[in-house]
Amino acid sequence: MLQNIEYAIKHILRHIHRTKDKNFIGFDKYQKHGAYHWEELKHNESYRKKLETVASFVHSEYICLDIGCGDGAYIYALSNKCENIIGVDADYDAVRLANSKLKEKAVTNCRCIQIPISQVTLQALNVDSQFDLVYSMDVIEHLPDPYELLQVAAGIVKSHGLVLIGTPIFLNAELVSPYHVKEFTVQEMQDMVSCYFHIKQEIILPMLRTDGKIYDDGFYISVGTPTAK
Repeated sequence: MLQNIEYAIKHILRHIHRTKDKNFIGFDKYQKHGAYHWEELKHNESYRKKLETVASFVHSEYICLDIGCGDGAYIYALSNKCENIIGVDADYDAVRLANSKLKEKAVTNCRCIQIPISQVTLQALNVDSQFDLVYSMDVIEHLPDPYELLQVAAGIVKSHGLVLIGTPIFLNAELVSPYHVKEFTVQEMQDMVSCYFHIKQEIILPMLRTDGKIYDDGFYISVGTPTAK
């Protein structure tokens, strides 16, 4: 009986906080599997390599922004490497799980906010200055309008700051995740990212794909600085 009541309350809250963002198609993995990225940190080597790549660009004095923070696994892993991290995500369940896990781990220099990407501004995040580093991993492929993410990231990072965008590389139609709106080739990513950033570095990492195999050319990360500042 108590379990049914708890489920009903969560369903009501999820409905109340559901975003009306046109650039958010919804995501049921957190409802089904909970904070599953935290398990991937422990058991998925490909996932850890992505995180380690982001970590290699983080410095102790940095204020960082995670766009599409999900359940907060990246934030937790990076929390002891920088001064502060803010995570944003349009998914109610993701943010609820992220803040719960961070509280459980007694992480005090991070917070996660449920907010559509289009509404991410310094004022909305209650911060005084632009970010030293903005990263968004495994997000852009979920968006009907991928350019919105790039535009927001370019507008909220310092002129000399870094933006890291990571996404699975399109290899063939059979390997495209059903959760993704579109997977991009390296050339497509270069064309999009270069509209807003000077690409300083490109990194290709292995990734476990939907067929259960690891592909050496599975994941692309661009590292850039904004062009319009």
